Amino acid sequence: MNIFRYGLMLLSATMLAVSACSNDEPLVHYEPPQPQPGPDPDDEYVIVCDFETKDLNFSTNDALQYSVIENPNKQNGNESDHIGQVISGGGQWELIYSEELDEAFDFTRDGAKFTMKVCSPKVGGKIYFKLEGAGVEAQEITDVVSVTANRWETLTYDFTDRNLPDGKYNKVVLLFDAGETGSGETWLFDDIFQMKGEGSDPTPTPDEEQVVYSDFETSDLEFQVSGSEDMQYEVVENPVTDGNESAHVGKVVTGSGQWELLYSKDLEEPFLFSKYGAKFSVKVYAPKAGAAIYFKLESSSGAEAKEITNVTSSEAGKWVTYTYDFGTMNLPDYTYDRILLLFDAGVVAADETWYFDDVTGPKGEAKGEPQPTELVDYCNFEDVTLQFNINESDLPMQYEVIENPYKTGINTSDHVGHVTSGGHEWELLWSTPMAAPIRFSNGGVFKMKVYSPKVNGKVYFKVEGTGVTAQEVTDVVVPNAGEWTELTFDFTSRNLPDDKYDKIVLLFDAGETGSGEDWYFDDIQGPDNGQSATLMQRVGDGPVLTYGPTEPRWRCEHIANAAILTPDETPDGKWRMYIRGSGYDENGEYHDQIGLFTQEASNFKPGGPWDEYPSNPVIAHGEPGTCDELHLLDCAPCVGADGEVWFFYQAVRGTLDNKQGSLACRHSTDGGYTFTAGKQIRDRVGCSDALYHDGKYYIYYGYNPGDGTLKVDCSITSNPESLVGAEAHTVLLPGGGPDEFDALSVNGTRIFRLNGIDKWFMVYQGSDRHFDFPDRFHVALSDDLIHWTKVQNPQPFFERGAAGRWDQGGIWFGEVIEVDDMLYMYYEGWGCEGNVPDRDEPYFAGGHSSTGCASVSKAAFLEWCGLSF
Repeated sequence: MNIFRYGLMLLSATMLAVSACSNDEPLVHYEPPQPQPGPDPDDEYVIVCDFETKDLNFSTNDALQYSVIENPNKQNGNESDHIGQVISGGGQWELIYSEELDEAFDFTRDGAKFTMKVCSPKVGGKIYFKLEGAGVEAQEITDVVSVTANRWETLTYDFTDRNLPDGKYNKVVLLFDAGETGSGETWLFDDIFQMKGEGSDPTPTPDEEQVVYSDFETSDLEFQVSGSEDMQYEVVENPVTDGNESAHVGKVVTGSGQWELLYSKDLEEPFLFSKYGAKFSVKVYAPKAGAAIYFKLESSSGAEAKEITNVTSSEAGKWVTYTYDFGTMNLPDYTYDRILLLFDAGVVAADETWYFDDVTGPKGEAKGEPQPTELVDYCNFEDVTLQFNINESDLPMQYEVIENPYKTGINTSDHVGHVTSGGHEWELLWSTPMAAPIRFSNGGVFKMKVYSPKVNGKVYFKVEGTGVTAQEVTDVVVPNAGEWTELTFDFTSRNLPDDKYDKIVLLFDAGETGSGEDWYFDDIQGPDNGQSATLMQRVGDGPVLTYGPTEPRWRCEHIANAAILTPDETPDGKWRMYIRGSGYDENGEYHDQIGLFTQEASNFKPGGPWDEYPSNPVIAHGEPGTCDELHLLDCAPCVGADGEVWFFYQAVRGTLDNKQGSLACRHSTDGGYTFTAGKQIRDRVGCSDALYHDGKYYIYYGYNPGDGTLKVDCSITSNPESLVGAEAHTVLLPGGGPDEFDALSVNGTRIFRLNGIDKWFMVYQGSDRHFDFPDRFHVALSDDLIHWTKVQNPQPFFERGAAGRWDQGGIWFGEVIEVDDMLYMYYEGWGCEGNVPDRDEPYFAGGHSSTGCASVSKAAFLEWCGLSF
């Protein structure tokens, strides 16, 4: 982030363009991007609990901690003064429960849909919402999860379809991270509202997107009995036409089984959820109220069964339509083709008579013949890589990427994966999550080349993901030893869902205990997953460092603009990352400050963890009246003469109404732990990078010449504390990049060299639409650090994340390091998890800055640049 980030620049039409070495640069005004509140409910609602006017006085019997606290995160859609806080205690089903309400819920008058604001510590956390009352069956919604982390979101719980009686339910029970055993996680919640008039029609009628699959007149699913030897099922004349005028209905007489059920014939046209929705309904005449009526979907092709289990009979002796909505489960098309019904599920109650009718659901369609799909590279150890890991329990198994020792036959690649078996029966490799999960709608076939030390060695191929059942192919063997063989692993028949599986697991010589055997593999290919065609590929599925209310206060809003010193540049031989954190000081005032994180050189992991310096921020904002009294950001540490660290950065001074930015520096003589006070060296420009070469300091900074564009200048000086008399050059101008993607602005330069390559490389950010909200990185080359040539390769070097990803907005400052012939880039990404109205709007509401990582092999990068290695 740079000085211009804080808002749209307002320039007078009378401002004149000036040279880079002038002292009369145009003034820039900006405001910090404070998190914006989200919308409150638009419709009328009943306040159940807001911790201001109403408090349910929650209690707990578990190890978790519950309290009402002052809101620590008065942004992102919740400006309340007080909220509820839950700190998990490690129990799987720990909960909080309210006192009894003065007046039980009236669903007819006030609706049966509830909303609640939650600030979750993680994406995908399950939050159960439960209603209880005397003499009625508890009702619970269990399929709601957090879609973002560390920001307020509004969750919805809709009990409308359950036809709950009025005046009975008077308690609320909440379970955070239900079913998990995490301890010490902090969950915040607020504003439990009952939405008046909200909810779907409890008696939907079939329309053009719905089909009556079984009305026992013109359609019949030909149900069969399972799970019981004495349960009875038949189609009979309707004995009760009040509320259902059908001539015939299904009749069930329960037997002695706890989980007895009916299952339908297989449909010729499986459900097409993406086109027709995922809502089902069935009319039921129940012998009693409060009995569970399960509705389940199965797949004849073997996909995991899905069921809704939270619907209960609301009345006895009356026809009632019950609705089951599978919409939140994101089920795949052309997969589910069987319906199952369970009456009084989980209870042994023989000889009860149930009637049902009008089983209705979304339309289905027959899947067309699959067209051959071209496989794409998932990992070839050249320009596309996966980071594989081994479990400590599998040691002494070894894994590394090496030069191909057998460039013969079908594989003449330069690099391959090498596994040396450790003697365990089920030792394995597992990949970090892929940035783009697998899209099985594009095919289910994977291929991999393997060089086996033995004949008929078993190779298992497994895919995993969050919230889905792992799938593996275990019947593939390598027929020959001592030669490259391409193996095929086919998941096609399993009809797996898109965008759920994002990890690959490999087992070589699976089930055997051979030790010291050498296996080689290469060229993993699979269905097109829509991965961006960028050269750099993301490491992992999320940021390396992120913000949030549970993070230290100094960086709870943003953490970005990483700048790294290598082990050769640090006195302790560690990787050292300086980074800007945005948050609050001990007085509750908002500041940008600089923190320090480290990693051991001997065990470097690009995805972290990075160890935080205990005294962060290592450089705090300055005293009143100094050049950085408000903020420090966009840092560029530089090891100069005598090994001393010079720290260049963007300094911000002034008041809330009149902020001024400048290029400043500090100095450290202890290797980068303590620094002198900030010194302004050039006003009204932003820091990009700095380096020391041949006895001179090259200091790069973003600059607006007064025409609404953004360019990069460089001052060359022997005195890092002053640019007086410095040699100044404009080194990078807007435009000239591929497709003119950088026609309006360029900035955020990061400069590096590679071992064995006599060339300087510059990563820069650019945009053709925005002054300071870039969506793409590119590279320029130089022999002298002054004259730079943009690489003319149309393939993007790196781009912002896809819509809905954490970095879907803008990206800045691509900091590149070289480790073992791999390049890793740390970058700032602006965004949030989930869809936003307009991700092209600069600094859209609800967004934050986090730090991500991407990688590419050195060889692939040089080839992309048109250079040899």
